[in-house]
Amino acid sequence: MNKHKLTNPFLILLFLLSFTPGNTFAQVKVKKVLFQSFWWDYWNNNFPYQWANYLTELAPRLKAAGIDAIWIPPSFKNSTPGSVGYSPFDMYDLGDKYQKGGSVRDSIPPNFPYLGTRTRSGTKDDLLRMIAVMHANGIEVIEDMVLNHSQDAGSNTGAGGQDPNVTYSMVTDNGYKNFRFVSYKTPVVDESSNDYWTRSGRYFKNYMNFHPNAANNCTGGDICADFWGPDIDYETPGAYGQSSNIPTSGTAPLPVNRPYFNPPQSSNYMTNSGRDNMVWFKKQTGVDGWRLDAVKHYDINAQKSFITSAKHNFPNWALYDSTAISFGEWVSSAGDLDTYVNNVAGGGPITGEKHTGTIDFSLRGYAFAGGIYSMVLGLGGFDMTLLPGCQQNERYYDYGGAKRVHRSVTFVNSHDTYRPQLDASGNFLKPLGDASGWGPNELGGNGAHIDPREPRVAAAYASVFAMDGNPMFFFEDLFDIGTTGKRWTHLPSNNSDLPVRTELLNIAQAHQKLSFKDGDYGVPTAITGANAPVVNKGALVDHLVIERKGKAIIGISDAFNAVSDNSQDQEVWVSVGDPTWYNTDLIDYSGAHGLTTTHVFGDGRVLIKTAPVGHTITSFTALVYGHGYSIWAPKPNGVTFNIINDMYAYLATYSPARNPVTVQEWEMADDLGDSHCNSLGQGGRLPDNTMNERIAGKIFVASGTLVTCKVTPEMDGRDITLTLYNAKGDSLASAHAITTTGSPLLLNYTPSANGWLIAKVHNTSEGYAGQKCWVNILYTAPAIVNTRDATGSLPTNISIWTGNNNTTDMSDCANWESGKIPNAASTVIVYGHAKPFPILNYN
Repeated sequence: MNKHKLTNPFLILLFLLSFTPGNTFAQVKVKKVLFQSFWWDYWNNNFPYQWANYLTELAPRLKAAGIDAIWIPPSFKNSTPGSVGYSPFDMYDLGDKYQKGGSVRDSIPPNFPYLGTRTRSGTKDDLLRMIAVMHANGIEVIEDMVLNHSQDAGSNTGAGGQDPNVTYSMVTDNGYKNFRFVSYKTPVVDESSNDYWTRSGRYFKNYMNFHPNAANNCTGGDICADFWGPDIDYETPGAYGQSSNIPTSGTAPLPVNRPYFNPPQSSNYMTNSGRDNMVWFKKQTGVDGWRLDAVKHYDINAQKSFITSAKHNFPNWALYDSTAISFGEWVSSAGDLDTYVNNVAGGGPITGEKHTGTIDFSLRGYAFAGGIYSMVLGLGGFDMTLLPGCQQNERYYDYGGAKRVHRSVTFVNSHDTYRPQLDASGNFLKPLGDASGWGPNELGGNGAHIDPREPRVAAAYASVFAMDGNPMFFFEDLFDIGTTGKRWTHLPSNNSDLPVRTELLNIAQAHQKLSFKDGDYGVPTAITGANAPVVNKGALVDHLVIERKGKAIIGISDAFNAVSDNSQDQEVWVSVGDPTWYNTDLIDYSGAHGLTTTHVFGDGRVLIKTAPVGHTITSFTALVYGHGYSIWAPKPNGVTFNIINDMYAYLATYSPARNPVTVQEWEMADDLGDSHCNSLGQGGRLPDNTMNERIAGKIFVASGTLVTCKVTPEMDGRDITLTLYNAKGDSLASAHAITTTGSPLLLNYTPSANGWLIAKVHNTSEGYAGQKCWVNILYTAPAIVNTRDATGSLPTNISIWTGNNNTTDMSDCANWESGKIPNAASTVIVYGHAKPFPILNYN
């Protein structure tokens, strides 16, 4: 045997710190496997402008894969439903308002509903259902928040969006900095400038809210430069003011006939409004965490305010969760990543709490260099001993001795680093290794990607799962949509149409079932002295061994060999850090060595064998590859592995831990929602002196589960009624009470079937003035939903009379729920409280 010593002082220190008594905590370890649930131009023909429904149907497969949390694309309204989400227009429009519509693809089905209302993810109803279904599968949902900029000011035609102020507004973006949004009180009229200038939706913006402005004439650097659209100024308290060209008083001429909307702003308007929006978003959707886009490019103190408020500000119905995922996208070195984590820390109830991590670009590497990128593209020439030193230092936060929460996100690919050129069927246009087959707009230039067809991708994922942090799968790495010809036509529930890469699936399931992160981190191949590693075959530069103390030993190799057996294994003797493993046999949960064991001797020495990449080991099953990693751990007590498939079945029994219950809250206010006939028709305060109902929202519930509703009023002493309806308009449960802010209206209901429930509120009598109210609903969705069948879809043949336009005109769409006027051929009519006369009976 040849004895090799490591002399890298960082790695030696890393190992010693990992296993010294002062750093070994008897504590809960919180770690989560993440899944980025989209690629750059995500699309599926079966779910046009309905990505949320696509994910709803994918949810059970993600649960089976051991996914704890999914990162979803931005959910708020952009300039068109075709935008992928990174051009935010209205942060309070989640696919429920009729604004910024337009078809950008040819595959829109006939009579496709709500195109001008949808986002790329779908309607607000689709989004909220997807979140609840993920929760029902034990999976958290992480929203992608784009807070640095706004884009595409103006109506659907751009009218009214430009502010002509020469000194500041016209300096960037041609002055398109008048941001006005539709609301329940001010729906779209005619897309004119006058129409646009009267729209009174929440979080309106003027040129003074962006760089440059009179209080901060700055246009350069990471914070002030205009990279993607009007660049928001959060850091300047004086960055506020009115539009220079929207009238501050008066009424727009007919047909608009509404007051102009240009109210004054106050100091810190943008920071306060951004914080309020994040808190509202958390309450409305029930998401569990945040991915923060481009955090290098806006104020760090604003970020701290947003994050801590969204984590902590939930009186009466949700408690602070120290384990909530929050991570920022800062593309830079390990030192810069660590600096960001420390700068954004604090601001909440725990002094100095490091509540937000980063996506570990230092470990991953980009733009032709660094870490995992260099390991994969090094084609066997990378020095594996260097890989642990590429990690950022701020990878977790310890809450005393009781709990360690992993904060950083370790990854191989993302939508920013991976944008292949595709043929007509969605397959890779160029073969593996052809550098011209990739998009020039990848982060870091044309060379940032790691092709999932590269033979060392499994070794790359073994690395990010073995090291500290929350490991993340990129969609196109875990699932193969680049070689099947079905990128745009598959069904997410079909294993054949959407095949999983089994060697990556195995890593995730082993990580979860064996609880890698419950064991402290160490690098046995970095030890020197009496316990130094001894190479049996291969070399340390080709074979990294990471130990998760008492849980697993992971071998990782970039060596290549096409021999279809284990004769070319990389083998090294190392010392384990956990004495309870002494005199124990270990098996390789990667499957590469079948049920062959390796023995931990009484002094802690064990031979770790890792099959190199490049070949299939044919003596077992198609799941078993020489894929550059091994996962060694004891067989569990009481479990007998008779054949190799028994081991995979055992690993697949992990279930994500998130509580299946969802809580969502609808704020009923005139500056939220939309009353346009082409919108979802949700929102609006209770109207004055009428019993007309307002739709709060829709939920999708599981049969036999408890639904708990709470209505909190703005004003005390008024009688409010809450009613739950099914999708056919049948009343299922109702309650009313004279409510106060401290004594809300309560309603419990247990549905007898899976399906939609619609929550509506109204004044119990006509004698009450209108007011805002908040409708909070706790419920459980089904774990499996077919969004395309009769139960999963909302019926199109139901027309529900509301009388909300305060007339008896049955040809007026504003008097019908969601604008659905009945027709003689197909519509069932349901009447609400205010029946028109004469009553027409089409059915």
